[in-house]
Amino acid sequence: MLASSARRALVACGRQATATSTLSRRSVWPAFSRSLSVEAKVLSYDTRGDTITISEEVKTLSAPSGNETLVKFLAAPITRADYDVIHAKGEISTTLETKEVAVRFAKAQEVGVLDPLAGVLSKLPALPAVGGIQGVAEVQEVGPSVKGLKAGDWVLPPVGAGTWRSHALMPEDSLVTVPSDIPMEYAAVLGVSPCAALRMLEDFASLKEGDVIVLNGANGLVGQTLVQLAAARGVRTVAVMRGRQGYEELCPHLVTRGATVVISENWSKDAHMKSLMAELPPPSLGLDACGGSSGAAVANLLPKGATLVKYGSASGKPFRVAAERDLKVQTFLLSEWEAAHSKDDKQKMISTLADMVRDKSLQLLLERAFFDKHKTALKLGAEMMRDRQLVMCMAEPQLEVFPEDLWEMAADKARLGLASAEQ
Repeated sequence: MLASSARRALVACGRQATATSTLSRRSVWPAFSRSLSVEAKVLSYDTRGDTITISEEVKTLSAPSGNETLVKFLAAPITRADYDVIHAKGEISTTLETKEVAVRFAKAQEVGVLDPLAGVLSKLPALPAVGGIQGVAEVQEVGPSVKGLKAGDWVLPPVGAGTWRSHALMPEDSLVTVPSDIPMEYAAVLGVSPCAALRMLEDFASLKEGDVIVLNGANGLVGQTLVQLAAARGVRTVAVMRGRQGYEELCPHLVTRGATVVISENWSKDAHMKSLMAELPPPSLGLDACGGSSGAAVANLLPKGATLVKYGSASGKPFRVAAERDLKVQTFLLSEWEAAHSKDDKQKMISTLADMVRDKSLQLLLERAFFDKHKTALKLGAEMMRDRQLVMCMAEPQLEVFPEDLWEMAADKARLGLASAEQ
């Protein structure tokens, strides 16, 4: 929940067409040729561990040469993964341990804990490093060997490249383009969570209209995207959530966006839940972001022999399921998918997701903060149990912001779109 004492404003995705129709879509910064250097404001860190210091530095960047591009960042999210990178105490492990264990007089399959960073990174950035795993930037100038990009293009840098900065020099072949006619806050988050959701929905089962999937972590961007991607395909979703702060407000959002059933994990074994599941076809796929009791809740809703895809361990705990259920546990790591696929494959995903944002079939709960007040933004981003993904804007937002007293009207009581926190 966002603090009631804080002043908030809302940008509703449902009103974007009206709000942006009179606005110019020209580049935030005009493109021009230059020979002077650029001073980049950078948020960096020199060490990792429990106690770290994020420093603000100014670095001088020369004009791009060869296949380099000079980009100016527009927006970058502040996520739990960003802090996991900064606080990491060892290298990233991509291994998920599953084993058979004895529980009283029966056998169970124990599903272990997945490294929280394995899904997005294969290795930690070298120190000193710039904070921020993902974001969106605008090309300002290109080197003489650059052929496929021009000033004014919007691009996504490689995951883990360091996005908490104003400018950077990056090679052309590391960048994926993203349309500039969607909100920059959405563009900033498309490259990780929505991509993971799309891959899991398409790669682990041949889903058809009327099929059912079960997922947890529906409050996160992966879960929100899964619900909406599935709804667009006519696939029904059973979303299991931890009954935490914000649960009662998030439920209407998920139902509005296409979820068939939204249930607290505490009620997943209730008789009413069993009757609800009996009215649906047996789930074709389970998707676990949490592990622990939430992962067990998803597993227990699957039929014998079903596939359970584990892509996170937010709880930091393993879980067990009866061995006789014979669940096929698989792991999805976006970092491994990207290593095995081409830049064109990633480009196709981004284009698909951007189309959904443009036609409002993908709406995510986001909150806006500002780079020029990054200390406040970083403090807000570190808060646990947030009900919105925080996005730090380096550029002036391009959408009209509605005053706080229009919150319900603009959001249609489902709190859709973008909130803005006073810094």
